[in-house]
Amino acid sequence: MKNKFLTLTAIVAVLFSACTKDVINTKPGEEITGGDYQSFAKGSTWQYQTSVHIPGTNNGTEVENSTITMTDGLYYMDNKTFHLAKSTTGTETENAFFGYNEHVYSIRQVDETVGNGESFTLPYLNAGLDAGATWTTTASIPGTAAQVQIKTTMVEKGISKTILGKTYTNVIHTWAEIQYKINNAYQTTLTYDFYIAKGVGMVGIYAKTPAGPLSDTELVGYSIK
Repeated sequence: MKNKFLTLTAIVAVLFSACTKDVINTKPGEEITGGDYQSFAKGSTWQYQTSVHIPGTNNGTEVENSTITMTDGLYYMDNKTFHLAKSTTGTETENAFFGYNEHVYSIRQVDETVGNGESFTLPYLNAGLDAGATWTTTASIPGTAAQVQIKTTMVEKGISKTILGKTYTNVIHTWAEIQYKINNAYQTTLTYDFYIAKGVGMVGIYAKTPAGPLSDTELVGYSIK
């Protein structure tokens, strides 16, 4: 298995060590719809460049490119709908799950090595909220009984963001904090800054821990069908 930092489908893979497999409960043939900030149209593609910050080096990084291709697959998990995409890095392809439920966009990671495929869902955007608004989601991490929550903050709306020399407009900036309950208080152990452009999708994702940056994933190009 390749380093899972290097694919967008593994945006929460710092929590896991398993590769993703198919899950059941598909209902093909139903209409696929999406919001303004993520297309689910079959054949839409996004190309990303991910730079992984290597601990113990002087600004050392490892870079790989990946392509996300949307399929027409629908999956139902925890009473929510997820849209199946394929993430390809080099010669390896794995599944990516994108959700849009009750105006909330999310990414889902499935760990097939625990139980019957336990999952972790990371909500990253509710475009209807104002800048400064926050919401929390209870989460469970496969293989641990720790109490975990995700705190997502709408940092900025309607901004411009330049990624790899290209400027995107109508961008929303959100901040997702993975928080563990330690000594009866939730403490942030991992954060993601998301930049999502209207009509495009995620254009930048930056992962950090309190000790420093982990990875930068940035959009190289895209085609929306």
